Parts: sequence; structure tokens; C-alpha cells
Amino acid sequence: MAVVCQEDFMSPELEVMQSLLAAVNNKHYVSSRARSRMQKPESIVESPQSLTQREKEVLILMLKGATDRDISEHLLISIHTVKEYGKSIRRKYNVKSRLQLISALLGRKQAPAAAVPSAR
Repeated sequence: MAVVCQEDFMSPELEVMQSLLAAVNNKHYVSSRARSRMQKPESIVESPQSLTQREKEVLILMLKGATDRDISEHLLISIHTVKEYGKSIRRKYNVKSRLQLISALLGRKQAPAAAVPSAR
């Protein structure tokens, strides 16, 4: 899996080429722009249809790269419950996969940090 931002397609750093090479070699790659946006996922967790506090917590962990099992263990909920939250979140963002969700969120302009309350 590779994650790049829209701006990476025009960057001189060849982030897109690096991501493609990683994908071909079954490796993960996250561009520097995507990585910097993922440092504070709270600032990009917004939806036209409001998320519950628990959905925000799950989404923030997803954006930090946590697996369903990691989320389950961190939030002390079952994997089934994590998957149900994931479905609900994807439905609210109108996407079909976690990758589409992350790409859609990373492609947005970052909101001011104070605009979205922390998941803690």
C-alpha cells in the first residue's frame, strides 16, 4: 500500500515514483506530505455528517496506521465492533474502502487544530 497526496503528483521529489516502486515490491510507502498530515490526524477528522466520539477515536487510530486488531486492543472493544465502526465511518464519508477514506482525508485542506476536539 502506498499513500501519497495530490500535491505529490507535481512534486520534484518523485514521491509518486517511490510509492509505485514500493507497491511493486510489496512494501508500504507514505509520502512526506502524507506523513506530515498524519502526525495530527485530529485536525483532518471532519465529516459533513457528524461522527460520534467513538467513531472519531477509531478514525484517528486508522489515520495513524493502526490495524483493526490494534484499534480493538487500544479501545478495549471487539474486532467486530471496530469493523462496524469502520463501515459506519466509510458510509458517512461515502467511500468503499479504508484506503479511499484515508486518501480522501489526506487530500483535504487541514482544518485548524482547535476546530476538532481531541479523541482523548
